[in-house]
Amino acid sequence: GIPFPAKIDQGSVSFVFPLSRHLTIAQAVVTTTTTSLRHQHTLLPAMFVVKVTHGETTRRLVLEEPYSFAALCALVRSRFELSDEALTTARLRYTDPDGDLISLNTDGELLEALSLLAGAEPPLLRMSLTTNEAPTGNGASWAASLAAPAPPAAEASGAGDDDESDQSVPPSLLGGGAEPGRAPRVSIGSVGSDVVVVDDNDDEEGKGAEGDAAEGAGEEEVAQRQRELEEEEERRREREAEQVRLDGEAALEREVKEAEEAAAAERERLEEARALAAVAKAEAEEAARVARETEERERREMEEAVKVAKEAERREEEERKERERFEAVEAVRRAREEEARAAREEEEEAARRA
Repeated sequence: GIPFPAKIDQGSVSFVFPLSRHLTIAQAVVTTTTTSLRHQHTLLPAMFVVKVTHGETTRRLVLEEPYSFAALCALVRSRFELSDEALTTARLRYTDPDGDLISLNTDGELLEALSLLAGAEPPLLRMSLTTNEAPTGNGASWAASLAAPAPPAAEASGAGDDDESDQSVPPSLLGGGAEPGRAPRVSIGSVGSDVVVVDDNDDEEGKGAEGDAAEGAGEEEVAQRQRELEEEEERRREREAEQVRLDGEAALEREVKEAEEAAAAERERLEEARALAAVAKAEAEEAARVARETEERERREMEEAVKVAKEAERREEEERKERERFEAVEAVRRAREEEARAAREEEEEAARRA
């Protein structure tokens, strides 16, 4: 069923509002010609929060009136930084209340998805984004959606919309192939009831009485609708303020996270510097130890060399003294031998004389 009243304008206007069913009447317009159709969801809030998940990344988007698939595509493309190649294969889907996965390609499908959330607080639509899918040939591509201008914001009434069209609304809302000049009438039941299209030619009787009753009820409902619009505007301002607060908190959280990351990077840099300093200190200590050992070894070698030199000098001195002593002994021995020889010669000489 459609949760709002309808106005059909196709050469004539007809309303059917059974008062006995206590209908809730709100403003909506379905304007048709033989070539155009406009469908306005005036009960939708002025802003929807859309959470789109792509892989492990989830982005929070704010979709504002006028709602269009092109505007949603532009937001998704900007937040996920999709390339032109990825854009041609991108798909947006959501899960409906029946648990089915529904793909979006048109404004009408987007409005249908948003209408499921009408009255929810906060109005939040969760979607999934996939890329690199093979083209199915169904529905307009993202590139075509982004190339087309976004539809204008919906007016409060249906005046001036006769020449505008929204091809995303199924022609079944027109009540079939109605010819120009025939104006089907819309009968709206309670919440959840279907829209019933009735041919004027089949129900001319009672048309005037029901039309007068509908006109009186319509004036009262216009005032009620005005109050609802004011309340909706107030809620929209509150949502905007809440969005500003959430954006501020998100910005603060990002700043805190960036500060924490910078502090962590600084700590890592300091740790690395300390590690490098420790390595340099260890290398310096090792070099000093090697230098001390080398110096100590050279000192010992020097001392050993001095000791060997002294020992050599001592041995040379002893040998010199030994040679001197031997030479002295030999000199004494030769002197004695010489004295003994001389004494023998004197004795022999004396013996010869005697």
